[in-house]
Amino acid sequence: MERQIAIVVDKVKWEQADMELLKQHHDNLKSIDSQLAAAVNAQIIALERQHWFLIGFKIWLIHLSGWLFVIIIYPRSSQVQALIWDWKFRTIVGLGYISVALTWIPWLRYRLLAPFREVLVADASLDSFDPQAYFPNSYVKIRRATHTQPIQTAIAQLQSPIVLEGESGLGKSMFLRNLVKTSGRLSVYLPASQCAGGVVEGIQAKLPIAAHDPLFLQSLINYNTLDICIDGLNEVSPDTRATINTFVEHHVHGHIILTTQPLEWTPPATAKTYVLQPLKRQQIAEFLTSRQGILPEDAPVSGVAYEQACDDYLASQLHQNQSKQELAAVHRFLSNPMDLTLVAQLLAQGKDPDLLNLQQQQYEIMAEDYQQIHLYPFPLAEFAETVYQMRLHDQITIPENHCLDELQCMERYKMVLTRQQKDGFGRTHREWYFRHDKIQEYFIVQTFLKTENRERQHEHLTDPRFRGVYLLLATLLEVDKALVLREVLIQSAAETKDHVVSDQFIQRFNSRQELTQTTNKDGVLALYQKHYQDLIEIARLQASRLITVENNAMSDSTSDSNHSNYHSKYQFQYDQSQYQNSFVDTAQSGSQQEFKPIQNNNYAPEQKQTLSEAAAEIQQLLKQLEQSNPNATDLEKTAFVNIAIPASTKQRLLSALESGGKEALRELLDNPYVNVGMAIVEGWQNP
Repeated sequence: MERQIAIVVDKVKWEQADMELLKQHHDNLKSIDSQLAAAVNAQIIALERQHWFLIGFKIWLIHLSGWLFVIIIYPRSSQVQALIWDWKFRTIVGLGYISVALTWIPWLRYRLLAPFREVLVADASLDSFDPQAYFPNSYVKIRRATHTQPIQTAIAQLQSPIVLEGESGLGKSMFLRNLVKTSGRLSVYLPASQCAGGVVEGIQAKLPIAAHDPLFLQSLINYNTLDICIDGLNEVSPDTRATINTFVEHHVHGHIILTTQPLEWTPPATAKTYVLQPLKRQQIAEFLTSRQGILPEDAPVSGVAYEQACDDYLASQLHQNQSKQELAAVHRFLSNPMDLTLVAQLLAQGKDPDLLNLQQQQYEIMAEDYQQIHLYPFPLAEFAETVYQMRLHDQITIPENHCLDELQCMERYKMVLTRQQKDGFGRTHREWYFRHDKIQEYFIVQTFLKTENRERQHEHLTDPRFRGVYLLLATLLEVDKALVLREVLIQSAAETKDHVVSDQFIQRFNSRQELTQTTNKDGVLALYQKHYQDLIEIARLQASRLITVENNAMSDSTSDSNHSNYHSKYQFQYDQSQYQNSFVDTAQSGSQQEFKPIQNNNYAPEQKQTLSEAAAEIQQLLKQLEQSNPNATDLEKTAFVNIAIPASTKQRLLSALESGGKEALRELLDNPYVNVGMAIVEGWQNP
């Protein structure tokens, strides 16, 4: 019997219903101390394990079904969203595996962030994005490469970190907005200023719900759930750029794109850098023609007439009869899509675009409309100060209070746009934004041009938020003041090792000079005559000045020095005359400057003359500036003297100083000019 039970237990496939029979057989065998009782007990244990496994599996299925239901209703329920983003609930109720599944499974990752799609790209203002305004035919090239390729081909989608670099107005932000708009993936659009505390922190600020579990958000980002678009690296501090760089370098395969204007920095080593190219001749024509779709319907010039106006304007501006320098200056403006958009708007209004004053023309058209409607002028000074304070405090929304009429008029001329937002109570409100930084900078620069705010030109030299403002100053400042500011920027660049602003300022100023020579060869001269009456003998664009000097020891000799200096277009001639110990500037009407005699007779006659001439010229220039600009700062005085004195004269003076003539020079300068004069000379000695 014992043997038969053992055979049956071994051969039969037992089920849960046979559990009681097996236990009975086990008890019988155990009662007689049979060795076969262990085999029966093994079958009982196997059945019990199977039983509990089935129970656990059923419980898991029920648990999983519950979570699937939660995931399904997740996008529609803020309460459910809060529960899932609560790490305690997700860990305890999710039994640990739910968090892993939410992180590893792509569909679940997408579903977690999908409800926040609009919030993540809110700063891209997609509700006001007009696809017709986007020009897709721009080209890019990899930095230090020569081959260019269409931007739509080079950056069709984000698969690894990318840096897109380009001048202001070339279309970097428009490309990002189009990429976010047309991409089927989840994206987050971040102004670089929002990443001061970190990129993840910037994303978390858009998702207050993620504050419950920032590490969970970090995990989702690490798995490339989001395409991350960061715009405007040139507008933030080096520390913020370093923070962004670190994030990119830690996400080697991240779907990340950064945009920036040219600046002195080291891009992330893991990122590929593309340089956005200015438009070429054919692209300029295509761009102008394509603007018809975004021009006002009631524009005076439209359709075939607009296309003809575009052709005529380009023919007049890009003709081959002008010099290469003039053609390059015109192309510099027309190759910028932002400037070209203003050209299109002006042509549609029947105006003749002035490349040096496009934004001024746009403002004047808007201001004229404003005055016709409200019967009083547009409050430019007050509005400009408000905009300056916005930039100073990193505020991007334009305050509606007290300037609603102005904003509505500007909206008609596509200078600003609106966005509908909801507050914490679900109430809708309207926010105003500038369409482009260049428009905002036009108003900011008005405050820099005011006499009482001249110090702002020096306060923000190294502030990346105001770089575009300085480029506007290159064309808006009077020529003499622009030359002084150029020298100040060059000195600042030498100190900070950041030459981007100074280089672009010089390029824009040179373009201005070329265009000014083309349109009005006497324009620069008029500006010099207005602000520096003591240089009225300037003959054309290249200012010249005759300084006649006589020294007792060199009464019969003549010393001439002519030069063409990069920092100025002054030309000087030094000549000895018959008037003893006198300094005469024939650019003034008979003004004279007496030399002080050098008390120490240990200097050679040539050295004495050089020191006397230099002291007289420095002192005379400082007096000239004092008359035309009594409030000039020491920095402006230094810049003015550096511009006016030719390099050859500086070199002769430095040679004389090497022989110990520093104290003699100090004796030659009148007391009010000693400190600044010596500081200027020391700057030449230690550039």
